[in-house]
Amino acid sequence: MRPLRKGFTLIELLVVIAIIAILIGLLLPAVQKVRAAAARIKCANNLKQMGLACHNYESTYGFFPGAGAQSQAFGNTAIPNPGYEIQGWAYSLLPYIEQDNLYRIGQNNNAYTWSSALGKAEVEVVVPTYNCPSRSNRVSVPMPWGSVYAMNDYAGVMVEWGNQWQTNQPPDPNETNTFMGIIAKSGHIRTDNPSLSQKYGTVKVSSVTDGTSQTIMIMEKSVFNADYQPHNWDWWELPGWAHNSDWPNMRLIGNWLPLLRDSDVRPSWMIQGDGRPAEFSFGSAHPGGVQAVFGDGSVKSMAFDIQSCGNKGWSDNTCILYHLGHRADGTVVAANSY
Repeated sequence: MRPLRKGFTLIELLVVIAIIAILIGLLLPAVQKVRAAAARIKCANNLKQMGLACHNYESTYGFFPGAGAQSQAFGNTAIPNPGYEIQGWAYSLLPYIEQDNLYRIGQNNNAYTWSSALGKAEVEVVVPTYNCPSRSNRVSVPMPWGSVYAMNDYAGVMVEWGNQWQTNQPPDPNETNTFMGIIAKSGHIRTDNPSLSQKYGTVKVSSVTDGTSQTIMIMEKSVFNADYQPHNWDWWELPGWAHNSDWPNMRLIGNWLPLLRDSDVRPSWMIQGDGRPAEFSFGSAHPGGVQAVFGDGSVKSMAFDIQSCGNKGWSDNTCILYHLGHRADGTVVAANSY
């Protein structure tokens, strides 16, 4: 009589392992797709919350939040009461996204100032609404000098180039055309001569003559995935969500600038001297397109190949995105165009 076998033979064990490996190989792409879809939905919900916050802000003040003053005015206390919020739209929305305490602390401190209530500076506080889960490893960025900046994955819309950022210079003459989106620059600070500081007009619902359902308010911004952790000061990203009317929270739409996936190789003209790309525009970590919240609060996705522009070397008002970003250029874009 043959003794009973105990356990598997080597061949049987190898067969079982092979079957498990095949099942994992079949299931892994499905799991990744589910995770990607969940991240995209969460990102869309972030934009929806920002859109709702913008409308609650507008209901309170009678106009949409502004982009603050120029870059060098960030955190500046030389003019304590300019008649508008110097910091940007993301800071202004804090009370409307359940961040009232952070907003109040910012009212009493420079955004760079260490706060005993927070145990850190305001710019170091991560605001989950401003982070796309598909970029979860760049929620905050440590810098060589010790500061840790909390990032923002979303930006308001500019439709023309604007390159004036200093507080000891007058505003760029082109600013009237630059900030023709729903979120516009609030004013210009002059620290060298405060009497020359200017407060700009506000954008109301009635100012969006192309229609709020036809005008992008906030959109996912482009971030090269190889540069999620900048190794030096980066004007395109830092100091994160708290910044004002400059590249970290305001981006250019509708030029020759393409919508970019985070994984896309950047055009050669975007590469700076240190090898990093200059990120001027909009993009996404999601493979299917770039999500945006429109002025009516609706969230829509833009295809990466939407750029059907004519001229390629300067701001081009034949671009679909230009028309969608401009609040009053008189062009209505058909919904099936994007």
